[in-house]
Amino acid sequence: MTRCTVLASSWLLAMTAACAKSPSHDRAGFVLPGADFFPEGITTTRDGSFFVGSVRTGAILRRGPGSRQFDVFVSGGDPAVRQVQTAEGLLVDEASGVLWVCDGGAPPSHPSAVLGLSLQDGHTVVRHPFPEREAFCNDLTMDDEGALYASDSFAPRILRVAALDKLVNAKAVVWATDRRWEVMPGEYGLNGLAYLQGNVYAVHTQHNELFRIPLTPQGTAGESVAVSLDRPLTRPDGIEIAADGSLLIVESGANRLVRAELQGDRGAISVLATGFEGPTTFALFADSAWVVEGQLDHLADQKPRLPFRIVRQVLDGALVSP
Repeated sequence: MTRCTVLASSWLLAMTAACAKSPSHDRAGFVLPGADFFPEGITTTRDGSFFVGSVRTGAILRRGPGSRQFDVFVSGGDPAVRQVQTAEGLLVDEASGVLWVCDGGAPPSHPSAVLGLSLQDGHTVVRHPFPEREAFCNDLTMDDEGALYASDSFAPRILRVAALDKLVNAKAVVWATDRRWEVMPGEYGLNGLAYLQGNVYAVHTQHNELFRIPLTPQGTAGESVAVSLDRPLTRPDGIEIAADGSLLIVESGANRLVRAELQGDRGAISVLATGFEGPTTFALFADSAWVVEGQLDHLADQKPRLPFRIVRQVLDGALVSP
């Protein structure tokens, strides 16, 4: 996501220009209720239940398989008492019966954390706060053993919760750090995460880069590698693994969904779709990418183009699982 406190920066002007120049897009997908929801994260179950979180209210909505509407899974409300402060990255863990949520928090009373919510009724099962209060949990991924990884957009680090510790209240621990991940005050650094074949991939929104961090057999992080792309990304945000092993990435600064085809630590970028309204991230389900139009560039002025939408982008069969 994009940090609310920098909405008046030169980046906002560039973002606004990009929105104005983008071609119109097929608006098929889901409509979200409310004028102040400002969606950010999205995830799905295997049977097609969708969960969408609000960066504005902390609410999380659920849309069951075959349903035509979203129901409240976790309510928002008064920041002093609400269960989730800001719902960024979401990740379904059906084996554990948990919906994992990156809660950006509201320091100092509500530090950033990875929350585990029951998939049955949304109550909080477990909480993994970040070690320091000046932090921002932004996105999540999970490895083959079930360990969780969370990006910190305010600091140059990725945190980890071991598989055996997931359902125990304990702090998330710093798993990887790199000076190249530093972020300027008022900006967002590390953002979207994805796991593929023993590696965690991470994008850096401010630096427009993609990194690969290998996972050792002991569960520690190897030395991070900057993936050499044939062109820089444009404020990358959400990232997912396609069925063919390529990476699909939202470029929030260009309102588009792109594909990174990797050969070792080199990659070629191609555009899959353009014309989204302030996209943040997406989920892969059936034959499509379901792209969240968060419109976070309108958080300050409170003038989004309503209604908020999840836009369905049908993909080539090689990119999605059957």
